Amino acid sequence: MADIRFLMENRVKELREAAGLTQTDLADRIGVTWQTISRIENAHTRIMPKHEKNLARELKVDPGALYSGDRQPPRQDPPSNASPPVPIPHITGTIPMLGSGVAGLDGKFVLNGNRIMDVLCPPQLAGVPDAYGVFVHGGSMEPRYHPGEAVFVNPHLPVRQTDYVVVQIAEEDESQDMAGYVKRFVSMNSRELVLEQYQPREDAPDDVPEAERFTMRFDRKRVVAVHKIVGSGIV
Repeated sequence: MADIRFLMENRVKELREAAGLTQTDLADRIGVTWQTISRIENAHTRIMPKHEKNLARELKVDPGALYSGDRQPPRQDPPSNASPPVPIPHITGTIPMLGSGVAGLDGKFVLNGNRIMDVLCPPQLAGVPDAYGVFVHGGSMEPRYHPGEAVFVNPHLPVRQTDYVVVQIAEEDESQDMAGYVKRFVSMNSRELVLEQYQPREDAPDDVPEAERFTMRFDRKRVVAVHKIVGSGIV
């Protein structure tokens, strides 16, 4: 579940093999599955802050040595709304469309850094580094956004109440890919992120208050990115 902001190569496999450890050995020592170690080594998931220190300890290196090149590891503090993604190289005059997977409940899709295609850059994003787009899944945001429509993101702009956003959420099971949603931003504090959609939630119990049927809440610790949508269209 690669983080669109922290999709980076790492040296975990190199360091693990140098230490004479198997993926299972290392997984047992830091309390995860061997599948999680495999996904970290293949850059399919970021190194979560809570695992970074343990990995460094077991591999007998400083945390910064877990990463390739001169890139720095993710900050330990929660990401801000406007944290930029890792630069994604693309053809001049285009931006990458990210995401993959079949839509889940309420427009959920896989947002793991996978690049689907390049499209012409919208005028409002010309010259904006790290701009990207995603496709809308499902009808939860109709009539504002429709299934298959492309939305375009400027990850550097601050997010305010009522802005439309692309959010990236870490699954509770860290072996799974991160989830993406296109929603309307309501609020975010140290405890939770609150979003809203225009159609009732598909998983909303019958006995919830009417307003909650259009509201999504996520534990703040699971929020990876909240990026502002600045345009949309058909590509």
